[in-house]
Amino acid sequence: MPATGIAISAVYCPPRHNINKEQFTNYFKTLGSKFVSAGDFNAKHTYWGSRLITPRGRQLLETVMSNNLDAVSSGHPTYWPTDLNKIPDVIDFADNFSNPLKDRLPVLKAVIKNLNPKKSPGRDKITNTMIVNLPSVALKTILFIFNSMLRTGYFPSTWKQSEIVMISKPGKDVTQSKDSQLASLRVVYLGHFYIYCTLQICLQIHLRTHPHLLMIQHFLSIHKHPEVASQQLQTHIADLEKWLHKWKINVNASKSVHITFTLRQKNCPPISINGVTIPEQRQVRYLGIHLDRRLTWTHHIAAKITQLKIRTSQLYWLMGSHSSLSLDHKVLLYKAALKPIWLYGIQLWGSASASNVEKLQRRQSKILRLITCAPWYIRNNNIHKDLNITTIREEIKKSCTSYTAKVTDHPNPFARDLLLFEGHRRLKRVHTF
Repeated sequence: MPATGIAISAVYCPPRHNINKEQFTNYFKTLGSKFVSAGDFNAKHTYWGSRLITPRGRQLLETVMSNNLDAVSSGHPTYWPTDLNKIPDVIDFADNFSNPLKDRLPVLKAVIKNLNPKKSPGRDKITNTMIVNLPSVALKTILFIFNSMLRTGYFPSTWKQSEIVMISKPGKDVTQSKDSQLASLRVVYLGHFYIYCTLQICLQIHLRTHPHLLMIQHFLSIHKHPEVASQQLQTHIADLEKWLHKWKINVNASKSVHITFTLRQKNCPPISINGVTIPEQRQVRYLGIHLDRRLTWTHHIAAKITQLKIRTSQLYWLMGSHSSLSLDHKVLLYKAALKPIWLYGIQLWGSASASNVEKLQRRQSKILRLITCAPWYIRNNNIHKDLNITTIREEIKKSCTSYTAKVTDHPNPFARDLLLFEGHRRLKRVHTF
C-alpha cells in the first residue's frame, strides 16, 4: 500500500475480553496515520449514540480523544438482541455517506433560480441577473469548480472578503461618518449558502438580551426523576462533544457549572464532559442574572443591593446633602446610573417573593431620601409621588405588561413560544406573564 494511502480494517472485540486503552492505542498505531477501522467494538458510550456507557466504551473514548480520532456512527441501533428483555443499542461504528461530488446540476439551477435580482454585487461586481442568464455550459463549469473545491478542500480567499459601503441614515447629516451605517457586501452567489443563527441578538430589530434570558429553558433537561434528567443532559453533552471535537474547540470543564433547579434536597447525578466531571453549585450567574437552586432570586436581589450600595457611595458627592446639583439633576442621575442596576432582568426576578422585593424597595427609598434630604416624618410614598418615581412593585407590573405585549408580536418564534405555558405554576409566585 502506498505511504499516502488509507488503511481499511475490520474489527471484532469479543464482549468477555478485557481490552484497555493501551491495547486500543497499539492497534490504531499499526494502521498508520490515515485509516478507517469499522466493525463490532462491543463498546457502548453516549458519545456515539449508545444509551449506556460501559467500561470498554470509556476506554475507547479516551483512546479516541487522546489520538484525535473521529468516531463515525449512524446513531441508530446496530445490535438487535434475541432476548425480548434487552433493548437494541449502538455497538458498531459504520455509516454511509452520499457522494458529494456527483452531478448536482439540478440543485445548482434551483439555487440560481431563487436568487434575488435586486441584491447588490460584491467585489467582483457580478450581479444575480448575470448569473441567472448564464448558459448551461457556464453552469457546468461553475459546478466543476465547486466540486473541485470540495475535493481539494481549497476555497478562494476572495470569497472570504467583502466590500464595505456606507449607507446614510434617514434624516442624518450625510457628511458625518457617525451618522452612516456600515454594510458588508459579499459575493452574491454565495448568499444562499450562508447560515445565519435564528437567535441573533444584534443587527436585528426588537432583539435584546431578555429573550435569551427567558429562553434558558431550551438548555434545561426537565424530568421528575433526577436520574432520567441527568441521562438526557449527558446525551446532549455527548452530541456537543462531537461538535466541539469536529471544530477543534477545547472546553474547560472546571469552569463549567452544573446546577439542579428543584425544591427537593436530592441532587441530580453528576454530569461529565470529555471525561471530566462538571462541578455542581447551588447558584450560578448567567448573563448578569444570579440563578439559585430554588429560583427564589434571593442571591440576585442581594447582589443588586450590594451594587447599589457601592454605586451610591461613589456618587455621594453628587447626590448627598452637600451637592450643588439641583433636585431634578439628582433624580436624573438616579435614573441613569442607579436604577438600571436593579431594573435589568426584571421580567425574570419580578416573580420573587414580597419579602425579597421589599428589600430592594427599602434600598430605593433610602436613596431617594438621600437625594431629597427629607426629614424623618415624610412618608416614602409621598417622596415617590413628588419625584414621579414608581415603586419596585409598580415597575415590575409595568415592565412585564409591556414586555408581554412585545413578545406577542416578536419576530423571533422562540420568543413568542414563551407565552405558551403548559403546566402548573411553582408555589404561589407572582405571575410576571
